[in-house]
Amino acid sequence: MNQNKLVSVAVAILGLFLALALLLNSLTSGHNMIGELYKFIPIVFAIVGFAAPMQSTYLLFFCGAFMGYLKKVMVLDGYYGFLLQYLVVGAPAILLAAMCAGTLVQIAFNPKSTKKDWIKMLGFIVLSAIVVAFLYLKAGAIQIAIMGGVYINAAWVVEYQFREKEKLHKLIKFIITILLFSSLFGFYQWIFGLTYLDLEYLQYGYEAAAVNIVNARPFATYGESGHFGYAMLFAVTLLVWIFTRARNEKNISGPARILFVLLITVASLGVVCSLKKAPILSLAILPFTIFCLRRAWVSVTAASSLAAFVLASIFYGDAIRDWCREASETTTQLHPALTLNTINTRIKSFEQIGDPESGIKWFGGGDDQTHSHTAITDVLIVVGYGPAIVVGLGGFLGYLIFRVKLGRMLGGWDSSEGRQVAILIGYFLAFAAATLMGTNSFQAFPGSLTMWIVFGFSALVLRECKNKQASENMGEVEEKGYPKLVAGGAARSA
Repeated sequence: MNQNKLVSVAVAILGLFLALALLLNSLTSGHNMIGELYKFIPIVFAIVGFAAPMQSTYLLFFCGAFMGYLKKVMVLDGYYGFLLQYLVVGAPAILLAAMCAGTLVQIAFNPKSTKKDWIKMLGFIVLSAIVVAFLYLKAGAIQIAIMGGVYINAAWVVEYQFREKEKLHKLIKFIITILLFSSLFGFYQWIFGLTYLDLEYLQYGYEAAAVNIVNARPFATYGESGHFGYAMLFAVTLLVWIFTRARNEKNISGPARILFVLLITVASLGVVCSLKKAPILSLAILPFTIFCLRRAWVSVTAASSLAAFVLASIFYGDAIRDWCREASETTTQLHPALTLNTINTRIKSFEQIGDPESGIKWFGGGDDQTHSHTAITDVLIVVGYGPAIVVGLGGFLGYLIFRVKLGRMLGGWDSSEGRQVAILIGYFLAFAAATLMGTNSFQAFPGSLTMWIVFGFSALVLRECKNKQASENMGEVEEKGYPKLVAGGAARSA
């Protein structure tokens, strides 16, 4: 015990001297102090993420809420280059990679680990690799591919690290707290306009909002208004999920219900004040995507509606664009950012599906002249009509099979656990629907994190369901008087 204490003291002293050395180097470098300090952050993240994967999950979500604001702070000293841009973007990914490595070591050396733990890990890693490969083929930029695919692995890390209900509840409370806290700055921007720091940052041209600084949308502590909107939508989802859990456990009082309604209202207003059409649309369809899992006919209706919109864009694109131009005259009176011109670009993309001169082929994709502003046309450009049809139909059929099997494991979609998983995956479906229509928030942090982390939370709910079913089955065995095994393999009468 004394040796452990001596080792802890030695590590603390060594860490203190290392921190002082880094601070001294940053202060005497002659450059931006924050930027110089941040160059060492990836190293710290790699060490911390590997040594403490569970605790690093809190740091990962904190980075998701406030990492964009750090870029603005760097601008104050007049020095912010593309190197620091890559460090800011890449540090959370390095943290997650270290968390994955640390969790892998825990699985390997934990005698309680099962084959299912390895299967889950390998499954998410393979899915991550597929998404990274597709995004790289589509965009040709490795940073976009990594940002869009690497955070899929957060799902299995969270599922392994937070299997205790108390730990999971602490994490959810922390995430909701930082998301709602970060939204306060978005409300300030919505009411009073962008601050001087925001305007100075946008003038550097690193964000899409810099294209139209005068009519820039609120983006709070995030790098872009779309990220702000989807972060608030994630907060809405978590609040509804926690409210459902508390209500099912009959552990919620009258004042707590009022507080939940108030917080859900605040988070929903955060989505609206982002003034980004994709998150607002996702919020509007979230109740329907939740019921997509609970009711099969809702899934079929949603898929049919999407197909109908694509077909209408192909055959009646001009008429729809004319209607959008007329509607924009009304929406822009509310705010200049609420133009519907971006919908016209989506319709133009869909029109090319039925155009034989668009360059899209049956096999092999399109040429460099093919215009794309939606995920649907992106897939057509990369693989062509034939594989896209097979993948689309096969994917929807696989979704229906997945829905049936998962519902059985949860004891039905109307059970307590079924409703919880429907809420969580409903967020993913709402995000995916907006992605199909052209938003690229899933290709950037924190949207790429929140979009996939719900599967980790859903796996934890499924685990709770299986434990409850096993406990109920054991209780039935005892009631029938069958012998029950106790320590040492002996049996006793129930």
